Amino acid sequence: MKRLPLSVLRKLKNRRKRNHIKAGTAGVLAIILLAFLVAGCAAGPEAVKPTPSMIPENLPLYVSILPEENRELLVGILAGQIEESQLDQFIERTERIYSGINSDGLFHLVAEGEYPEGLLRFSFFFDNKIKKAKSDFRYWQLENGLEIGFSKTGFLLVSNENIESMFALDDRITGGGVQAPLIEKLKAGDITLYGTSFPELDGVASIIPDDLLKEWQLLLIKREEEYSGQLILELKDDRSARVLGTTIKLLTLTGRLEEESGALFGSILTEGMTLDGNRIIFSGFTFSSEDMIGITDSFFRRE
Repeated sequence: MKRLPLSVLRKLKNRRKRNHIKAGTAGVLAIILLAFLVAGCAAGPEAVKPTPSMIPENLPLYVSILPEENRELLVGILAGQIEESQLDQFIERTERIYSGINSDGLFHLVAEGEYPEGLLRFSFFFDNKIKKAKSDFRYWQLENGLEIGFSKTGFLLVSNENIESMFALDDRITGGGVQAPLIEKLKAGDITLYGTSFPELDGVASIIPDDLLKEWQLLLIKREEEYSGQLILELKDDRSARVLGTTIKLLTLTGRLEEESGALFGSILTEGMTLDGNRIIFSGFTFSSEDMIGITDSFFRRE
């Protein structure tokens, strides 16, 4: 089992210090957690919730996370922005978080759990930085551009780009957003990342071009103090998988893989590669919680 090299960790940490995006992932979670703290501990309904299909389809990146299994990671991401007691209240109420992210950092987030809407509305009323939207939908607008609301089907919605489009998907006006098959894929790991093309992350796009790739899925499972990972690449056809597999083997043998694909994916693509039809599966790599904080930044923060 291979740990992320020290050189990669240093690179990711340096990137974290210099990269920023407007309304970043950490800031979004901090705002949600503060709202929960003010709202108190009222219990929500215990009915089984439907599929969280309020996230639009065809976004370049989808992410899902189980808060309870990833508490240490969330503490690291939110360091200095939220108290651990506030985070604990959020974790207790939330079953899973789903998010779809555009290449420019705009996102749509759905939190599945039991939320005290009445008390949240009451707390927002006394905050002059939060305004109730003049809309038929139930949501609030924050000064930093975030919008927070509740779907009719009981989910907490957060977006920095047109939250009303999420309500429309909830009402099935446009036929719904992401469908059940993708939701099931996002549930496969304690943390799951899914896309049909890779983000502009180091040089990985030069190794795995979009014209060969159908979809990819990164699954991370928390085991004690580490995350075990599996990366699944689904190519257009069997031949594309064989060609890409051969290319990766050659780059590994010549020592050029990390140079070509970047530090993060270079450390993943050297592990346990197997071919299965049009799929290439990499397994056997592990990350510590500290590694994961750097990886989170490399995906969600841009130059």
